[in-house]
Amino acid sequence: MQKSRLYYELEALTSVIEKYNKNVLSLSPSETFLMKRHLLDMERHILPGLTRVTWTALGIGEYIKDITKGEHALQAVYKQLKMVEKEIQFLVDQIESFDLYPLLKPENYVDPETGLPDPTWIYPCKAFFVELEHERLSRVAALGRMYERIGPILMKLEYLILGTCTGTSHMMNAYYTHWEKKIFLCLVRLTLENLEEFQANLSGNKPVFQVDAVLVPPDITMRPTQTEVCNILGYDAKHYLSRLTSFPRWMKKTCLPCAPLRIKVATGNEFFTWSYFEDILRVAAINDISLLIQDTIFRLTSDINTYIIKWYKYSHLWSFDKHLSCEKYVQKYSQIFKYDEKFFFFEDIIADLDGHVKYVDIGAIRVNLRPIIKQIQEHAQEWKDILGACIATKTRTSMHDLKNQVDTLRATVNMNIKGLDDFKLVMATITQIQMMTITVECRYQNMQEIYHMLRQHGLDDFKLVMATITQIQMMTITVECRYQNMQEIYHMLRQHGIEVRLIIARSFIKTK
Repeated sequence: MQKSRLYYELEALTSVIEKYNKNVLSLSPSETFLMKRHLLDMERHILPGLTRVTWTALGIGEYIKDITKGEHALQAVYKQLKMVEKEIQFLVDQIESFDLYPLLKPENYVDPETGLPDPTWIYPCKAFFVELEHERLSRVAALGRMYERIGPILMKLEYLILGTCTGTSHMMNAYYTHWEKKIFLCLVRLTLENLEEFQANLSGNKPVFQVDAVLVPPDITMRPTQTEVCNILGYDAKHYLSRLTSFPRWMKKTCLPCAPLRIKVATGNEFFTWSYFEDILRVAAINDISLLIQDTIFRLTSDINTYIIKWYKYSHLWSFDKHLSCEKYVQKYSQIFKYDEKFFFFEDIIADLDGHVKYVDIGAIRVNLRPIIKQIQEHAQEWKDILGACIATKTRTSMHDLKNQVDTLRATVNMNIKGLDDFKLVMATITQIQMMTITVECRYQNMQEIYHMLRQHGLDDFKLVMATITQIQMMTITVECRYQNMQEIYHMLRQHGIEVRLIIARSFIKTK
């Protein structure tokens, strides 16, 4: 009977001691130091049992109850400690998991030219990093609020275990240091993982932002330029690392943040805050990944410049003086099919560029081709307009010359005949008109065809020119009618056997 009682008491005592040992072994050195008072209390409860007992010893049951009660009190404190520790660890994990380099895309973007939604549109380079900076500021503000909660939680733990709420307890110095190291490692991992993620995005094939390919005669370049893109990314990386100043360090052996210090040398109200910024910048891995990002963006922009060189095949559109070249071409050629071929050449360029893709992805950077396509089309259209203007000017000059010539001939034919010389002049003029009728007709037919061609290419004011050509044609017909009348009169006189010279001589004598 006595033996079974002792076995039962031994088993109960062993269970309590095992629980105690399990709790103690699970504590870190800083937690052990923090719970030193509670552990000593538990050891004082255990100490009476460290003596020899006999078979007839009494009070063993009360001793077991006493240390069980002490173990329950220790277990309650231990659970509170682990609960607070879990809460702090949750905040630290949340801080570490923040994405400070999100891939931002505009929502509900509408193409200003078509007025239709364009889901393929992404932010231009400068706009992307401006939006990224704003988004990062809001996220860092949320991170700062999480970080600020850790100090009060530690002060609550101090109250639960030590009964004070100062944040400067010497019993928690090691515990403060323990969590400050964890926070530092968390921020290092946060910084490193975000930079690695950004580097992975730059090395991938999914476009992050876009740059424009633009024509800056005589060169084709990207906008912003390669140097500007590298500077923008360098500034953004600097801005990202400078956000670490949002996490002030704790004062030595406390969980209270350092107060900002006024900089005496500064001209204005400038302050310096002790933070993790300087310590994190000394991490070699962070410096290495920053250099890798710079190398990656330099390689990508170099690839873009290599691609842009292909657009120099259109360099003839902006490399020459358009007015001088068109004037020489018009002076050299007068065939309509030559003009037509040139117009179709420029129109084919415009049509080909209309069907060209509007962007191309080179790695993580999208090259927006809309600006350079529009500029090249404008140059091609300008060539068309200038060539059309030169052709129209040449044709208009020829037309006015022809009109003046026809006016002169018509005035000569319509003059009053007062003598033989006048008659001879009229008849010579009529003969000249008869000889040049076909030539004149060909000329104004050629003019009509030229202006029909210009109208088909949408270039000149067809109505005004055609009115002048019609006027020339009517004038020519009038001169021809006058010629026919003179011929009839002349033949009629010859039929009656009347010499024209005699009639003219008599009329001339009468006038005298």
